[in-house]
Amino acid sequence: MILINKKPKELEKLFLRKYGELFPNIDLDYAKELIKEVKKDYTNAKYQNLLEKRWYKDTDFTVYDDDYYFTDLWFCFLEYSRKYLKSLIKYKEIVRNPSSILDLGCGIGYTTAFLKQIFPEAKVYGSNIANTKQFKFCQAISKKYNFEVVSDIYQFGRVDLIFASEYFEHIEKPLEHLEIITYKLSPKVLVLANSFNTKSVGHFLVYKDREDSISQKKMSRMFNECLRGLGYKQVKTGFWNNRPAVWSKV
Repeated sequence: MILINKKPKELEKLFLRKYGELFPNIDLDYAKELIKEVKKDYTNAKYQNLLEKRWYKDTDFTVYDDDYYFTDLWFCFLEYSRKYLKSLIKYKEIVRNPSSILDLGCGIGYTTAFLKQIFPEAKVYGSNIANTKQFKFCQAISKKYNFEVVSDIYQFGRVDLIFASEYFEHIEKPLEHLEIITYKLSPKVLVLANSFNTKSVGHFLVYKDREDSISQKKMSRMFNECLRGLGYKQVKTGFWNNRPAVWSKV
């Protein structure tokens, strides 16, 4: 099934039907209302705000397994990751025909499925948090779309390309994490869409660099500086608002 060519409404219908089959206790009508709400006004969506309060109150990692957290994941895929990937289709040559791809923090797995369909010859992996509903969902669709879902991102030895949309903001020490990833996986290309300056479920208001506290705004600058220091150069793509940012090993 070619997901890339499907319209948003078709994708959403397909996704919700499959999600409902896998988790029959989920109220799909309620889920549809939550999705409508975040599409209309993400900042003021009531359920989204409840999840944010849980997260920011005491860094409550259980929000990642909330029954309706998937509505936030779906919104992020539809509004952001899907658009980044459709832009990438036009400029496939900039990523050097990767033979292996890792989709970091793959959400509900549709980004990973898209990547497999964009690069059908590549071995494609999606990473997710073990023992969560989204991990189970990704496993359920991975065979159909011919990718593999993993919780251990360091098991491969190396990968050619890493895709990460709305991922590093969920890591309290993103620079240290980036350094470890690039050292252990040696990606030739990184396709990134970070939003450190935003408040959202799982994002940190203050980040860490070793033991130093770093503001969101400063972390955005430091992250790019870290990439350059690791030997990556940003590729000129012409993408709107420079998203996703493509970084290639010099």
